[in-house]
Amino acid sequence: MTMFSTVVRKSAIGSIVAVMALCSMVACSSEKPKEPAASNSPATPGSTAPSTAPSKTPITISMMVPQYTTEPVKADSQGMQKIRDFTDYNIDINWVVGAGYEEKLNATIASGSMPQVLVIPDNKSANIVNAVRSGMFWEVGPYLKDYPNLASLNPQILTNISLDGKVYGLPRTRPLSRAGILFRKDWLDNVGLKVPQTIDELYEVLKAFTLNDPDKNGKNDTFGLSDQGAAIDNLAIYFGAPLNWGVQPDGKLIPSFMAPEYLEAMKFNKKLYTEKLVNQDFLIAKDGYVANINQGKAGFLFTAVDSVTTALFADLKKLNPQAELDVATGVSGPKGEFIQADPGYAGLLMFPKSSVKTEQDLKNILGFFDKMTDKQMIDLTMLGVEGYTYTMENGVPKVNTDLYNKEINPLNQIMVKLGIFGPKPGDTPMETKWKEIVASNEKKGVSNPTNPLISQTNVEKGAQLQKQVTDARGKFIMGELDEAGWQQALETWRKNGGDQIIAEFSADYAKINKK
Repeated sequence: MTMFSTVVRKSAIGSIVAVMALCSMVACSSEKPKEPAASNSPATPGSTAPSTAPSKTPITISMMVPQYTTEPVKADSQGMQKIRDFTDYNIDINWVVGAGYEEKLNATIASGSMPQVLVIPDNKSANIVNAVRSGMFWEVGPYLKDYPNLASLNPQILTNISLDGKVYGLPRTRPLSRAGILFRKDWLDNVGLKVPQTIDELYEVLKAFTLNDPDKNGKNDTFGLSDQGAAIDNLAIYFGAPLNWGVQPDGKLIPSFMAPEYLEAMKFNKKLYTEKLVNQDFLIAKDGYVANINQGKAGFLFTAVDSVTTALFADLKKLNPQAELDVATGVSGPKGEFIQADPGYAGLLMFPKSSVKTEQDLKNILGFFDKMTDKQMIDLTMLGVEGYTYTMENGVPKVNTDLYNKEINPLNQIMVKLGIFGPKPGDTPMETKWKEIVASNEKKGVSNPTNPLISQTNVEKGAQLQKQVTDARGKFIMGELDEAGWQQALETWRKNGGDQIIAEFSADYAKINKK
């Protein structure tokens, strides 16, 4: 038994995949909320029924939201009108070009003049942590139970977004584990092998994809694994290492790269590199790792399984219409089957006290987002408006992609829940397959116990220190650093601030988990 025999094995996960995913996950009541009774005394969290809609005059909620389209969604668009009709709220959105959003966000917070709703991409950044601890944002955790849809948010995701054990916003939720393997099924058939289920079988597949002419062109021009430097993260999980950080039996947290299982995974990765079963430029490949698949050079990826039905691999079909991709969950390692998990959210919706001035104002806003989590609104943001952005043909929605991307898809930026990952009419067999994998992964996901924790040293120096470890890891895999050199790199990490990060994470973990 290693010091990482106790790892956090809960589901955790992250990001929108395809704009054409046409489904919904949550079916909730569409009954419009009633006007609350007047009260002369301030309420405590959860002490009264929440006000989820104004009376005759709709309340307007101001928001600042990132924009990733050429033009912002117009206030009089059909999608915005549907939201007004269903929720009885007006929303006034300040769309900020995505590339400049972080800068604009920081300036807005510093000014003190904020809208009522802010999209916060990273709620664990130093600026946001300091703002929360200074009392700038509402804590919303005690109120969620009073809203039928918000009350159903995954507890693990709420834990992951928490700061100092409290919830200061609504997560833009994502699935808790989309990780898996993607591979050329036609190559697998050509070399006479089955989908790998163990690390040994994975090695045999990658070797055959490199040496056995899987594309049957008579040339030695293929290799097994396409990597952009992150394959080791998946391999480490397979070997039984924790995800990023692990909890020891005494409650102390230690980074995964200090686990003996992590070293074993690096040795396996080094073997793949030495035998040229992986692209030799893996440290600088970046987006090229996808190009290796599209160009017919490689046959295997560690990636999100839902990517198989997106446009990410469209160029492969153009090059070779007979090429066939397939996906599967991960492989079993020496200690069982584990899957890399994600935090389960892509930023938060947070509410400044300077603009959301009263508890009733907060309840009104929470009521709006509760309504936005109804099935009707999820369907809207997944499909748009029938007869405008989509039509039904033989019971299957056919979407005008351009119009949807322009007017509807941007509204997903304010959605607490997405319907992308649930089954829908007309799903292809491959869509059904990856959705089943995503659902099953929830039971096997290895989560990062530091998701709800804060280490000030890690905020200030973590990225710099991690780069030193990543550089040493790459050198080890490429044979430029031996095991003694790797251990020395870990000692340098500890001396330069790593021990302080360990101490701070461990103390925060103990504080939050004390009984």
